[in-house]
Amino acid sequence: MLVRRTIKPNQSDLFPVRGRYFSIISGTSLRVSLLKNGSRIMSTDMYAGMGTKEDAIDAVELVSSVAQTVEYWVGEADYSYTPPSARAAGFNITNVAVGIGIKNIIPFNERRMTASFVAPRDLWIGGDSLTIVDNKAQNAEFVPKGDKFTMTSQGAVNCWLTDNPELELDSTNRPYDVYSKPTTKEQAKQLFDSSTARSIVQLPDNYDNVPFSLVVKWRGGVSPTPSNYVTYGFHVVFVEVVDGVATDNFMVAQVAAGTIRSSFSLSHLWGSGGTITKVVNNKSLSAGEYAVFVIRGGSIGGTHESISAQFPSELITLADIAIREETL
Repeated sequence: MLVRRTIKPNQSDLFPVRGRYFSIISGTSLRVSLLKNGSRIMSTDMYAGMGTKEDAIDAVELVSSVAQTVEYWVGEADYSYTPPSARAAGFNITNVAVGIGIKNIIPFNERRMTASFVAPRDLWIGGDSLTIVDNKAQNAEFVPKGDKFTMTSQGAVNCWLTDNPELELDSTNRPYDVYSKPTTKEQAKQLFDSSTARSIVQLPDNYDNVPFSLVVKWRGGVSPTPSNYVTYGFHVVFVEVVDGVATDNFMVAQVAAGTIRSSFSLSHLWGSGGTITKVVNNKSLSAGEYAVFVIRGGSIGGTHESISAQFPSELITLADIAIREETL
């Protein structure tokens, strides 16, 4: 009887099957135990091409350190097979989503001849030894965006992009726009229809109404005013867009950084060229397309450097990689 079993790493796979002859057809890094009446009559490491004969076998147990599909023969007759010349018989393309942290993109496949992909963005790849230290990949190969990676081995490949759980929304480094923050849907539409600069953000379905933290970095100073103190800050405005038209759905995140004496500036307080980071917690939006605006509040001047959203890391997809495989 020909048996095909898909096994998980470091987990026992026990399958009842009767016969006297046992042969591994495809598989590697295997610990094989042959059983009779619940007792092991043989237990050893085996790989493709190896076989044995016993008085009787009624179950086969497999353990491997890697995930793989294993084929073996158990029967009353010995297994014999002469393979044809090695040419690809199977072809498959699999799309793998990669987000935060290390992701396995190509599993072990004993029947693989080649695997390849074109990097949709800069990334790092490696095997089981791929590790991340201080947000830098170790024991890894760098694959620049647009380059094609091809392998002819059967082993698994892991991929890493970043450990930073921030989804960048805007990094235009432009001056703040002067505009009153919208408090009604009519004002939000007026903001959208104005010439105010904006970024377009697409929130996929898995971000639907998921709370997140908005992270804003800015650079600049406070203009002197006659008053003794100046409040500085700004607002990040999200206006939902459908078919290029603003809807009634909008959200304002107020970033009020604080109050200082008007005779000082931010550059005096934090040093020339410094940046300040503000985190606004517990905001949520429904899935869809949004125009994102940064508008000035109080007397703050200068530019915003970046806006990003911190979603749960398991939701963030940073790249979709199309894996092309040819197999025997």
